[in-house]
Amino acid sequence: MVKSSPPVNATATNRRLAMFILIGLGLAALVAAYVLLFNPSPKPPQLPIYPGAQVSQSVDNGSGSELHLQTQGATLKQISAFYQKTFTSTGWIVLSDKVASTPDHRTIVYQSQDGQWGVTLDIDYQADRGVTFIDMYEQKL
Repeated sequence: MVKSSPPVNATATNRRLAMFILIGLGLAALVAAYVLLFNPSPKPPQLPIYPGAQVSQSVDNGSGSELHLQTQGATLKQISAFYQKTFTSTGWIVLSDKVASTPDHRTIVYQSQDGQWGVTLDIDYQADRGVTFIDMYEQKL
């Protein structure tokens, strides 16, 4: 004798399925809200390296980083223009742009569009050596 299974109640099955879907969507919404409200601002992309520059030191301390470069054959104006274009084209804002008492040194401070990150850029041209030093300091604000 073959036993038959009890008849399937399609309405009850559909209700259970709908309930699981709603619970899943609710959990997904809670996770998304948590990430948006409590997740720290993501770290910005790596600091840009001036074309042809050599990295002399790179330090990442978790809440920021330092990048020290040197290059030859580039003027202070060319390097400043490169970083100005690179940062502002990705939404960064110039907070300060100062040429020191000597025309061979410039400091530019940028802030990310969301206000979470800052980058200080120091450019120092040493004419007697024909070398330009580029120092960038990134930090979470």
